[in-house]
Amino acid sequence: MNNTNNNQNTMCDAVQKNGTNCKNPRKYGTKCGVHFKQSTLVKCYFNDDGDRCGEECKRGQIYCPLHQKSNGMCGFCWNIENFNECKPSLDFHQALAPYVYNVVEVGNTKTCYKLDYPIKKRHRDPAYTEDEKLKNVMMEQTEVKVAFEKYIKYVKDAYPVEYMRDGEQLISMRKDIMEELDFEKCIKHIQFNAFSPDGVNEQMKLCIYQPRGVNTIIEYIIKERYNGDENNYNIALHLEGEENKIEKWEDEMNDKNIFILTSHTNARPYRVSNASYMVGDRIKYRYDDLNEVCYGIIRAINGDYFGVDGVKFTISKNKKQRKIEWGKHWGGLGRTFNVGWKIIECGRWVDDPIYTSTSGEWMENVK
Repeated sequence: MNNTNNNQNTMCDAVQKNGTNCKNPRKYGTKCGVHFKQSTLVKCYFNDDGDRCGEECKRGQIYCPLHQKSNGMCGFCWNIENFNECKPSLDFHQALAPYVYNVVEVGNTKTCYKLDYPIKKRHRDPAYTEDEKLKNVMMEQTEVKVAFEKYIKYVKDAYPVEYMRDGEQLISMRKDIMEELDFEKCIKHIQFNAFSPDGVNEQMKLCIYQPRGVNTIIEYIIKERYNGDENNYNIALHLEGEENKIEKWEDEMNDKNIFILTSHTNARPYRVSNASYMVGDRIKYRYDDLNEVCYGIIRAINGDYFGVDGVKFTISKNKKQRKIEWGKHWGGLGRTFNVGWKIIECGRWVDDPIYTSTSGEWMENVK
């Protein structure tokens, strides 16, 4: 008798059209795969707050007709809000906390936010050696793999409807996290001796992604030494004994002497913004709706507002030369920086005689 009852407990409890009990084993809850889609199986997830409402879902849905959206689809996610009564789900999401980004507030205005990536902060600590970082990354990949395998096995039994419809979301989450950890393997932990013209000598340690490694070093130095003022400063790096500036970081540069040259006020800043210009700058600019370039002199700067006097210029008939008459002003514009117009070049930053020529002097045309 006990064996019979045990056997019945493992079989689908659906009654077939001929009146006999189904003999297929249970697969989803109390139903087999055949009768699953015809059954009432789970309580509805009310999408607004993640709680289950009292209605049952039909034909394998996860929402009852009342909460089903008009297009038949609902934005179900494997988040803790949808499983607030489920401890295994709570444990799973707590285990994922070190691997997913958070939205954090910037400043005190409560209107500006940014994404915070724990993975980057954890593995881009220059205190680690390259080998230590790789070991830590691989260990975390194993932890992620185990956490997902355990949870997927659980939800297949506990939430079969949700998994059948939206299980690919879990697979996608795992893939994204594993790819982020794989990318961290490409991050290099470097160090070098930094020499400055002012006699400052220090060892620098930081983490870089090699294709933009030089940019990362420049940003780091401006942040540490010049209060992050990328609108006014730029940096050139020179390997000891080499005349040309470093364009790409190579592994051989580790532990070498690198000279840091800081730009002067007449050099292009690292990150150009409205704060990079000065009243009196000679500029080349273009309106958004015109192909022809114009020349002008900045007469006023007030925050994002630029007042620019236009300057007369002439292009030769064969378009091989142009003449800029800096002493002859006409019209001008008053506009917000880079809105409706764009500054192409600033004469203070370039060694180009077209910005210093006297009126009436023909110069080679510069596109």
